Amino acid sequence: MTTDERLRGFVEAGYMHLANFRDDVISPIDPKLTSGMAPAQTTSNLGPYLAISKSMLAESDELMREFEEFKQQSNASREKRPGTTS
Repeated sequence: MTTDERLRGFVEAGYMHLANFRDDVISPIDPKLTSGMAPAQTTSNLGPYLAISKSMLAESDELMREFEEFKQQSNASREKRPGTTS
């Protein structure tokens, strides 16, 4: 793990966004919404996104847990090495 706080933030944010890259989405989802759109049309336009949003959020949560575990293990490993500080 890097000691550069800025780079560390970018790596962590990027890791969380891995959930957005889906094998089950073949083409881009573009839910265009306009002002005054009928509720049925809004639901139809959002349908493809809503169908995968729960699994994306669940995967993102899992990635966050994995990354937190990695950080804890990395910090513990660093603390055990002679001449290092946390």
